[in-house]
Amino acid sequence: MKNNQEIKEIISRTIGNGPILKQYYEKMKLVETINRMVPPKGEGLSCGEAVGALVAMVLNKGHALYAMKQWAESNQILESIFANRQPKNYNDDRLARCLDEMFKTGLKSIHSAISSAMCSSFGIEVKSIHHDTTSLSFYGAYDLPIKQNQSQSQSQSQSQSQSQSQSQSQSQSQSQEKEEKKEEKVPKITYGYSRDKRPDLKQVIAALSVQQDGIPLLATTDDGNASDGPNYPQHWQAISEMLGYSNFLYLGDTKLYSIERVREIVSQGGEFLCPMPMSQKEQANIAELISSGHIKFENKLYGLWETEFEIIGQEQKTISLRKIVVRSNALADTHLKSREERLRKAQIELQELKLNQYKLKSKCEIERAVDEIIEQLKIKRYLSVEIVDKIELKQIKIGRGRPTSKTEYQEQRLQKYELKIELKEHQIHQAEMIDGIYLLCCSLPKTQLSTEDLLREYKGQNKVERGHRDLKGPIALAPVFLHKPERVAAITLICVIALQLLRLMEFNARNQLLLLKEKLSGLLPNNLSTSNPPAFKMLAALSTIDILEVVTSTGSQFFLTKLSPLQLKILQLLDIPSLIYSHFLPFPKFQNSG
Repeated sequence: MKNNQEIKEIISRTIGNGPILKQYYEKMKLVETINRMVPPKGEGLSCGEAVGALVAMVLNKGHALYAMKQWAESNQILESIFANRQPKNYNDDRLARCLDEMFKTGLKSIHSAISSAMCSSFGIEVKSIHHDTTSLSFYGAYDLPIKQNQSQSQSQSQSQSQSQSQSQSQSQSQSQEKEEKKEEKVPKITYGYSRDKRPDLKQVIAALSVQQDGIPLLATTDDGNASDGPNYPQHWQAISEMLGYSNFLYLGDTKLYSIERVREIVSQGGEFLCPMPMSQKEQANIAELISSGHIKFENKLYGLWETEFEIIGQEQKTISLRKIVVRSNALADTHLKSREERLRKAQIELQELKLNQYKLKSKCEIERAVDEIIEQLKIKRYLSVEIVDKIELKQIKIGRGRPTSKTEYQEQRLQKYELKIELKEHQIHQAEMIDGIYLLCCSLPKTQLSTEDLLREYKGQNKVERGHRDLKGPIALAPVFLHKPERVAAITLICVIALQLLRLMEFNARNQLLLLKEKLSGLLPNNLSTSNPPAFKMLAALSTIDILEVVTSTGSQFFLTKLSPLQLKILQLLDIPSLIYSHFLPFPKFQNSG
């Protein structure tokens, strides 16, 4: 800049992590895939661009659909991704219509296409799939799906009648389209078992399937009061169709284990691994095997013992399954301390009951109070409480006045109760033998998956749980108010796509650090080094990058804020050249849309 130029104004434009998101969108073919499945109509914002914009907002800590336009005006992140769009293009009406169009096309098919393109572009291997469900809570009132709400109001009936009176050719065309594709189920937002301990909120059930590195591949939503157990075979089938093969290990929770579900998956060439229910009968059998010496655990962090059993599959074919008994020393200590603490607390509370007075004068009232303590602390198996009848004799003075040497007394028998508390030593000893023990069931033979590798694979189930935490935390799929269940399902998918991007970035960064045999410093608090940098923190570190426009008497000049060593390192780990930011000089300028 020449010294004689007068600086009139300096404008700072935040470009942040927009160029990185643009690169990832292009490589995973996000916008292209969505626009192929939901073709754009006219020159307006396409569904692919709408999804890309919403994902960018979510990853930059913006979470309100109605505030999208204001967020787009507050920075130039979206302008760096979609240079031909202005903030006014991101109005909430258009975004809402995009959600509706995606739902009509089929969210599962859209997500399958996105995941398939992502795996191909990034070379993502799928050796195992970890599947689990969680509840997502919502505030407010919600419309019922159209088919469930046809008779709710006269105005809706009239609207439907007008729709049915359209031309015959249009009806035939719509009918043909419905036959060609499977109709998407509208999730019912209602009360159900809440994993978040919020039974006061309506919810939907969200199912998430991630591969062994934690990258989501498929997500679905279901009714808020739905049981996820029966859906396991359908989820497995959807993953198989998306990948084009079925020789991956499918992991779920205890609800996956039922003879019918196992038979259905294995008979179609699938393999599974899941926990088995620990019934009281199963616990007694294991305790007996340990007591007799048939099961012996070495003094390690994890003790392992396994056996085999058979079930009858389809066409009466025998299916061999492995049952693995796992003992965790850390879990055993937790079980022991928990039981001892509950027993101690129960005995104290029982002894502090004010028997024979106030509301505990009858045997029924005392039984109710005792049962409440035992059930609340879950120690019925380990504690015996007997209510013992006790007759107490009491001398009652006959007549009025003060007692004298001649006062006569009458003996009165009073019904009293006391508690006899005893520990069930045999049951406690049996519980101690199975402390820290859980069961796993697997269809893969030991020649293909050793017992140690099987346990290691199962412990990777926390990857899908971490995905659930991120959906409710950093991505903030928190209780929101949306009127249409269809839009709730679509916005849930968009948040899962954001989660895919996060996991892809972590996957790339982790692999690059592994190749370089390095750890990343400067990203975590206290300058801690990490071999697995969190994607949200990497994006946050890049969010401070600005483009400065210096307005002088002769025109404008553009400058990029100097990238810090940490920012340059993050770009290297994400496999993005640092020169990418210079491509946005000079930066596109738009008129204020207000």
